[in-house]
Amino acid sequence: MISEERFGPEIAQRLIDKESTIGLLDHFVESQNFIARTKERFGDPELGETTELAYFIGCEMVKRSARSNIDLIFDYSESPIESIFLNSLNFNSTVFGPTVPIYFCPPTSDTQNDIRNWRRHKFRMFWAFRKIRGLLPDSSSPELRFAEAAADMGIIPESSKWPTIAELMINTVLPVFDSPHVVVQAGFPNFKPGTKRGIRCDIFVWIPSHPQYKLIVELDGYQYHSNRQSFSRDRQRDRFLRSKGFDVLRFGGSEVNTNPVSTSAELLDYIRSTIPDIVRDRLYGDSLPFGHISE
Repeated sequence: MISEERFGPEIAQRLIDKESTIGLLDHFVESQNFIARTKERFGDPELGETTELAYFIGCEMVKRSARSNIDLIFDYSESPIESIFLNSLNFNSTVFGPTVPIYFCPPTSDTQNDIRNWRRHKFRMFWAFRKIRGLLPDSSSPELRFAEAAADMGIIPESSKWPTIAELMINTVLPVFDSPHVVVQAGFPNFKPGTKRGIRCDIFVWIPSHPQYKLIVELDGYQYHSNRQSFSRDRQRDRFLRSKGFDVLRFGGSEVNTNPVSTSAELLDYIRSTIPDIVRDRLYGDSLPFGHISE
């Protein structure tokens, strides 16, 4: 029997194989610890109980999120160390916690520009939806009416209507805009510290509602980070990134292999301790996500 406490070196290698990782996910979501946490998370604090529907929806949301993250991780990880660390981070942030909700994102060739465009599009869409929702009765399906109107006006294609409805409903109940987002293989083509090519980072953490939060995480395997030249180059790059307002964390390949759960938990603890107080209060408080969106 596998337990969360034994999620260490003896099964770290299973996180390199996709089917094995999915098997671990299936095991943990059936555990009593996961069931108890899910019931507590999606229960009614006033009634002290969880409805079967809320529990079912909560379980499905967590499982689908974790499963989707696994697909993304194996599509874009470029080394075994990355697969182990990211899968452990996925388990820690969804199945074992969630101490901090994490949204995994695919690689970006120009991360800063892509995030800027994402913020502009999403914030405007949700501001508009928030205003419309306030004008409609509770029973009038505001998500559907908003998506239909957007499709009729050509703002979104007809094929995007139902995905838009689902996205609006998810963002109504989950703190998406305050939650950390993790970009795998994030590119910064305009950053060239002593090189002709731009920088590509293993992991970039950002928060939609707080543009100033910029955390880069590097996973240093022995093969590419063991000699004096690479050591010096890494430090030069770290100084350059910090001069641009980025925070930088590095994890060694050996510590990830030895205990992936503790290294990814360390990252989650670091994120939680460094996010702005106002974001932390909203993320762990009772406020709704639509109450604080700003461009």
